[in-house]
Amino acid sequence: MKKIKILYVDDDPAHILLMCRVLLESNFELVPACSAKDAISILNDSPELKIVISDWVMPEMDGLELVQYVNESYPDKICYMLSGSNRTDKVKSFEEKGFIRKYFPKPVNKEILMEEMDNISSLLNLN
Repeated sequence: MKKIKILYVDDDPAHILLMCRVLLESNFELVPACSAKDAISILNDSPELKIVISDWVMPEMDGLELVQYVNESYPDKICYMLSGSNRTDKVKSFEEKGFIRKYFPKPVNKEILMEEMDNISSLLNLN
């Protein structure tokens, strides 16, 4: 079975490596980006990507700005936010607007993340 690609955006290489380990024995393949700028470039070149998980706190363009851009430019993408920061009213408003499907606190709980990825892949008829 072909692995489902997830674009994961985080400016910390250690977190990218950790997410690779989380997804290692799953039906998902991580496509890493170390900045929002890199993520936008990858999205431009990879229309098959449907799932974006972004860190919130990043230099230049933060995760909320990236998610807003993705929702405006790629409305078929499903976005998630992951952060070590507490979920603020702004993050909640992005969830209410549908810009973010779900917020995951760091460190990410593997079981909760995998359950959500399985649910969304079924929803998208990717399984």
